[in-house]
Amino acid sequence: NFRGAPCCYSFEKIIPYDDFTYGLARDHQDGVRIYLLDKSEANLVFSNDQDDKISLIDHGLLEEFYYFIYKDRIELFRFSGGDLETYEFNDPLPLNRSRKEALSMSKYGLTIIPESKTESLQFFNLSTKRFETRSPSLNREHTRVQLDSFILFTTYENRQGKLFSHNILSDEVHFLHSGENEEIEFIPKNSLLFFGDGEELFVTKGQPNNTYFMMEYRSSMLSTILSYQRNNKVHILFEDYSDTLHYNKLDWNMGIVEDYLVPSDTFPSFIDHFYRINEDELLFMTPWCFTKVNMRNDSINKFEMRAARNLTLDSANVYFLERWLKSFNYETEEVSVLSETFISSNLSGLPIHKVNDSLFYFIGFSGSHQETNSGL
Repeated sequence: NFRGAPCCYSFEKIIPYDDFTYGLARDHQDGVRIYLLDKSEANLVFSNDQDDKISLIDHGLLEEFYYFIYKDRIELFRFSGGDLETYEFNDPLPLNRSRKEALSMSKYGLTIIPESKTESLQFFNLSTKRFETRSPSLNREHTRVQLDSFILFTTYENRQGKLFSHNILSDEVHFLHSGENEEIEFIPKNSLLFFGDGEELFVTKGQPNNTYFMMEYRSSMLSTILSYQRNNKVHILFEDYSDTLHYNKLDWNMGIVEDYLVPSDTFPSFIDHFYRINEDELLFMTPWCFTKVNMRNDSINKFEMRAARNLTLDSANVYFLERWLKSFNYETEEVSVLSETFISSNLSGLPIHKVNDSLFYFIGFSGSHQETNSGL
């Protein structure tokens, strides 16, 4: 069954053919249809559905909303208000031409990546509710990532990789970085881009004056980065090539303002989240325990938390699911049960979304992963 679809699909047969995979499927509306899948057979790329009612080609989770992209519209579910917003297109998207890789979604709108360098970008602005033409700065051959209003991409000429950012709102292209004889590697995290050029590791949010050096670079450490932003500050946790765990605090106006080396015998493996509790303490979270570390004297305090999942944080608590919805107060170290009802174990690994003290959203399933599609 296709994950994330607005109705149930049951694939009768998967047919590999050259670079494409076709699926013969049934649904509960019109019977048999044929679908074009990507190589992982996890994302629907194109459907022969003539009425375009369920031609879902992409979906994803952003910090503020959950979105579905169709041939004739975008649908957004905003966690802040619990409302479904629909933005309709005057002309249907050419999905049989554009493929999934040609679309990029951010909180400002949908970007359609052109086939060639001579074609212009098409940007569907969620504010104006219409398509706007942008300069042809990149095409589908470029390595790229979208961060809010910026699309960052690389070019390679004369054995030199160059990193650029294209501001979709202002239609300006900025040069950010270049590296000799090495491809620039990307790892996007929470509207940030960490990138390495073979020698050094940098972090940027797309603006030319907001790109900062972090440390010497080796590609094996890129997958260990955790980060979050709050009040124009960025908090970063990463493990370097010598297996040393770093905590960095980044001020966008000043650069790296704190660099703390976490004692090697304090941090657990499989850290899912971390949080700067106050001026002195960090909190590390795993499904098995929470660990508080004092950065002034390196003291630690561990709290056992069995099967804590779907974590999210605010200034006072970490919220998590462990049979019931619970909270852990950083200062009092008290665990409170917030829900009276047992919550099903059929949940995805996505964080809880807190709207206020009494309203939470999370992504779950109405049954097993194999039997049903996901729901909210």
